[in-house]
Amino acid sequence: MENGDKLYTRYQGIGSVKEGVATGEGTWSFTGGTGKLKGIKGKGTYKASGPLDGDGEAQVEGEYSLPDPNTTAKKK
Repeated sequence: MENGDKLYTRYQGIGSVKEGVATGEGTWSFTGGTGKLKGIKGKGTYKASGPLDGDGEAQVEGEYSLPDPNTTAKKK
């Protein structure tokens, strides 16, 4: 993020290449974050395709939630 916060995502899927076009689809989920993104939860799906020269397009859908910043964590 612009302010230095980081977001970590895991992708799982399958892809293929046919006649010079790469395609892929699968699922994604957030694995963590820093700063204001700490404690983020979310998951969804993706589909991507494009030529092998690197130009392409992806469709990503899903949902996410952040913990309430006003909630204080209990220490053990």
